[in-house]
Amino acid sequence: MLAAIGVGPTPLQARSLTDAGEVDLGTIIRRVETWRGSFANLRMVWTQATLPTQTQAPLSDWPLPHEHVHIPPFSRDEWIWADHGLDLLELGGLTRKGDRPSWSVDVFNGPGRVSFRASYATTPEGAVQLRVLDLRGVGVGKPTSSFARLPLHGVYWPGTAEWLPGFLSQANCTVEGFEDLLGARCVRVKCVSLHPNVADVEWCDILWLDWERDCLVRRILSRKIPQRRLGTDFVVDEFQQLDGGIWFPKRGRVQLQSDTEPYSNQMWTVTEAAVNQAIDRKRFQPPRPEPGTLVNGRVHGGG
Repeated sequence: MLAAIGVGPTPLQARSLTDAGEVDLGTIIRRVETWRGSFANLRMVWTQATLPTQTQAPLSDWPLPHEHVHIPPFSRDEWIWADHGLDLLELGGLTRKGDRPSWSVDVFNGPGRVSFRASYATTPEGAVQLRVLDLRGVGVGKPTSSFARLPLHGVYWPGTAEWLPGFLSQANCTVEGFEDLLGARCVRVKCVSLHPNVADVEWCDILWLDWERDCLVRRILSRKIPQRRLGTDFVVDEFQQLDGGIWFPKRGRVQLQSDTEPYSNQMWTVTEAAVNQAIDRKRFQPPRPEPGTLVNGRVHGGG
């Protein structure tokens, strides 16, 4: 992993739009396709922390990270993906002192023609215990989990196993022009699309794509149509360069906006990231359940 380059959290102020000129949607798609074509697999680990204050309105002026070093992250998550049909998402909540760790793993193994979800916990003695195993067939050939791969929000859609070029090709998108955001020259694109998991529900996404960093998402503001409070505001404050020189998110924030509840303001940090490295395929094999494990809704009796 090489140098990290970016800016700290600042008010989300953008300069006036300028004409995009010769930059059209096809140019943007080709640039992101070049980035995507530069790796055959990736692995990233990230943590999330929730700011102590909740708000009833969008939060534009975020505190600097050093002002919240005392706020522990609440989760450590890992994603491994490969373009030949492997997808593993491990969601792990970070525990307080005295708590016993628990976590879950969602795996899609195309070559092995199996997908599964496994939930783990630790015993009072500290041993790892498989609690629940849900075995599935490969089915439609998509990941088992639609949970966001947060640092790549707006670049990868887990619900459809689709990358940004495919989304831009299928959604109703308009290139609105160049706009400076967080010190970066970005192309602003407005897209209207159907919700991947809810029929007849449309979303409007405003994407700011960093022109100097492979046209990756610098910010994506999502709203349900008609315009309501429900949505997300996702920002990448800092990028890094991985081996091979490709850009990748390093640190950012997300505001989860609700129709009824106060907004939740979170910060995330990528702690590990690498592309084109060897993959431990043993992690993509279903674990062997012990007696007493709940397997596909039934208690496993052994044998």
